[in-house]
Formats: sequence, structure tokens, C-alpha cells
Amino acid sequence: MADGIHFENVTGQVAETINNIGLMLTKLSESRLQADFFETTGMRCSRNVRLLMEKLMEDHSFTSIELRRPWRSGALVPDGNKGNVKGASQVFDAVYGWGGCAYATLVYLAVAGVGFLSLDKGSHFAVQGTLIFAIASPLYICALAYLAHITIIPQRTAKKVLRVIQENGGATALVKGNVEMLDTHASSNSTSDVI
Repeated sequence: MADGIHFENVTGQVAETINNIGLMLTKLSESRLQADFFETTGMRCSRNVRLLMEKLMEDHSFTSIELRRPWRSGALVPDGNKGNVKGASQVFDAVYGWGGCAYATLVYLAVAGVGFLSLDKGSHFAVQGTLIFAIASPLYICALAYLAHITIIPQRTAKKVLRVIQENGGATALVKGNVEMLDTHASSNSTSDVI
């Protein structure tokens, strides 16, 4: 005993405080959970899709950046109120992405060909040819990176996500453990309030 504080009561107070903190954390509203999920991942989605995305990140080694790309590009879209996701616009994105890469390559080859031919004509033209290469090469690389970033990479990730979901028996089976854990935890908290 120091200054009238009973140490046996302190352990009970600490346990009660820890229990209250746990109750506050589990009683977070869905809107708060959605806001936190958006802050950390950049994705706005329903509760069921959020649980699916969290399960994919926890158990199947996807990162939030990998999942954000197809979600924001529209390669993955919600499938109604089922809590599932589906792939969308794969044909258009593939044609646009790979067709754009082919077009950029043709333009680069034409410009680089002009630059290459001008290298043989003398020093004045050699400077122009070098300048053409110096400008065209970074533009070509940026065009390919842009097309890959907005079409090709999101489509590949979407296909991987859909394959993982299918291999695990669908979104409902994949998320079932998370939902049961949340529901059990919420119901145990509500009974502890009554006691």
C-alpha cells in the first residue's frame, strides 16, 4: 500500500480498462472501417468486398497497391450485393494496351529509322539524328510504361485475384472465416455488456 492505493484493485482496474478498450475497438462503425480502409488502400467498396480484399492481402500475399490498380482501373468491379468481385472489360483493355504498345513501337521505329539514316549524312545530320534518338527513346519508354500501368498490369492482377477466389471456392468461402470471427466477436461483446 502506497498513499492509500490497494494494489489488488489496480489489477482489476487494468483488466477492466483493457476490456473497455477492446469493446471500443470492436464497436467501430462500418463507416469508420470503410474510411480507414480507403485511407490505407485507396479503394472504396462495400463491407463484403472490403473483407474479401483484406483476406486476399492477409492470406494470399497481395498488396494494397496490387489490388488498388485493378479496382481503380475497373478491371475488378463489385458483383452485386454478393460481396464478390468480377472482371470487367478485359477485351477492350487488352486491345488498347497491347495495340497501344504495338503502335508506339511502330512510331518509335519510324522516328528512330529517320534518326539512324541521318547519322550517315555528315556531322550536321549526325547531331539531328542523335537528338531524335535522345527525344524519342524516353518518350517511347514512357508510353510503354503508361500503357502497362493503366491496362496490362491491372488486367493481369485482376486475373490472378479471380483465379485465387475461384481456387478457394468463391468469395463467400474465402471470407467466411473473417465474417464468422467478426460476428462471434461482436456477439460476445454484446453479451458482456449485459453482464
